[in-house]
Amino acid sequence: MGLLLAATSVMFTGCEERTLTDRDCLMIQERIEAAWGRDAVAARKLADTEDLGGFIGAEGDRLAQRWGKRCGALVGQPISEEELTCLRNAQTIDDFEECRR
Repeated sequence: MGLLLAATSVMFTGCEERTLTDRDCLMIQERIEAAWGRDAVAARKLADTEDLGGFIGAEGDRLAQRWGKRCGALVGQPISEEELTCLRNAQTIDDFEECRR
Protein backbone atom coordinates (compact mmCIF):
# COMPACT_ATOMS: atom_id res chain seq x y z
CA MET A 1 0.00 0.00 0.00
CA GLY A 2 2.78 2.42 0.95
CA LEU A 3 4.59 1.72 -2.33
CA LEU A 4 1.41 2.43 -4.29
CA LEU A 5 0.93 5.80 -2.54
CA ALA A 6 4.56 6.72 -3.14
CA ALA A 7 4.27 5.83 -6.82
CA THR A 8 1.04 7.82 -7.15
CA SER A 9 2.54 10.92 -5.53
CA VAL A 10 5.56 10.75 -7.84
CA MET A 11 3.28 10.41 -10.86
CA PHE A 12 1.32 13.58 -10.04
CA THR A 13 4.14 15.74 -8.67
CA GLY A 14 4.31 17.88 -11.82
CA CYS A 15 0.54 18.34 -11.98
CA GLU A 16 -0.06 20.36 -8.83
CA GLU A 17 -2.71 23.04 -9.11
CA ARG A 18 -3.78 25.96 -7.02
CA THR A 19 -6.32 28.75 -7.34
CA LEU A 20 -5.42 31.85 -9.34
CA THR A 21 -5.63 35.02 -7.22
CA ASP A 22 -5.89 38.76 -7.90
CA ARG A 23 -2.36 39.07 -6.55
CA ASP A 24 -1.12 36.53 -9.12
CA CYS A 25 -2.76 38.54 -11.90
CA LEU A 26 -1.24 41.81 -10.70
CA MET A 27 2.21 40.27 -10.45
CA ILE A 28 1.97 38.73 -13.92
CA GLN A 29 0.68 41.99 -15.39
CA GLU A 30 3.70 43.78 -13.91
CA ARG A 31 5.98 41.11 -15.43
CA ILE A 32 4.35 41.63 -18.84
CA GLU A 33 4.89 45.39 -18.59
CA ALA A 34 8.55 44.87 -17.67
CA ALA A 35 9.04 42.31 -20.47
CA TRP A 36 7.48 44.67 -23.01
CA GLY A 37 9.73 47.45 -21.77
CA ARG A 38 12.81 45.28 -22.35
CA ASP A 39 11.59 44.02 -25.71
CA ALA A 40 10.59 47.49 -26.89
CA VAL A 41 13.97 49.13 -26.19
CA ALA A 42 15.38 47.98 -29.53
CA ALA A 43 12.22 48.98 -31.38
CA ARG A 44 12.28 52.45 -29.83
CA LYS A 45 15.91 52.88 -30.87
CA LEU A 46 14.95 52.06 -34.45
CA ALA A 47 11.92 54.36 -34.40
CA ASP A 48 12.65 57.43 -36.47
CA THR A 49 9.86 59.51 -35.03
CA GLU A 50 8.60 60.39 -31.61
CA ASP A 51 5.11 59.27 -32.66
CA LEU A 52 6.30 55.74 -33.38
CA GLY A 53 8.13 55.59 -30.04
CA GLY A 54 4.93 56.73 -28.30
CA PHE A 55 2.94 54.09 -30.14
CA ILE A 56 5.32 51.35 -28.99
CA GLY A 57 4.92 52.46 -25.36
CA ALA A 58 1.13 52.72 -25.62
CA GLU A 59 0.89 49.26 -27.19
CA GLY A 60 2.76 47.81 -24.20
CA ASP A 61 0.26 49.45 -21.85
CA ARG A 62 -2.67 48.04 -23.85
CA LEU A 63 -1.12 44.57 -23.88
CA ALA A 64 -0.72 44.53 -20.09
CA GLN A 65 -4.24 45.87 -19.50
CA ARG A 66 -5.83 43.33 -21.85
CA TRP A 67 -3.99 40.50 -20.14
CA GLY A 68 -4.96 41.86 -16.72
CA LYS A 69 -8.65 41.83 -17.68
CA ARG A 70 -8.44 38.28 -19.01
CA CYS A 71 -6.61 37.14 -15.92
CA GLY A 72 -9.12 38.85 -13.64
CA ALA A 73 -11.89 36.82 -15.25
CA LEU A 74 -9.99 33.65 -14.31
CA VAL A 75 -9.47 34.50 -10.63
CA GLY A 76 -10.69 31.61 -8.50
CA GLN A 77 -10.03 29.09 -11.28
CA PRO A 78 -7.40 26.37 -10.91
CA ILE A 79 -3.98 26.98 -12.48
CA SER A 80 -1.07 24.56 -12.60
CA GLU A 81 1.97 25.47 -10.53
CA GLU A 82 4.08 24.81 -13.62
CA GLU A 83 2.22 27.42 -15.69
CA LEU A 84 2.22 29.95 -12.86
CA THR A 85 5.96 29.48 -12.32
CA CYS A 86 6.52 29.94 -16.04
CA LEU A 87 4.53 33.20 -16.01
CA ARG A 88 6.37 34.42 -12.91
CA ASN A 89 9.76 33.76 -14.50
CA ALA A 90 9.05 35.08 -18.01
CA GLN A 91 11.49 37.75 -19.11
CA THR A 92 10.24 38.51 -22.64
CA ILE A 93 6.92 38.53 -24.47
CA ASP A 94 8.08 35.38 -26.29
CA ASP A 95 8.57 33.72 -22.89
CA PHE A 96 4.94 34.52 -22.02
CA GLU A 97 3.82 32.95 -25.29
CA GLU A 98 5.80 29.80 -24.44
CA CYS A 99 3.96 29.56 -21.09
CA ARG A 100 0.65 29.30 -22.94
CA ARG A 101 1.77 26.19 -24.85
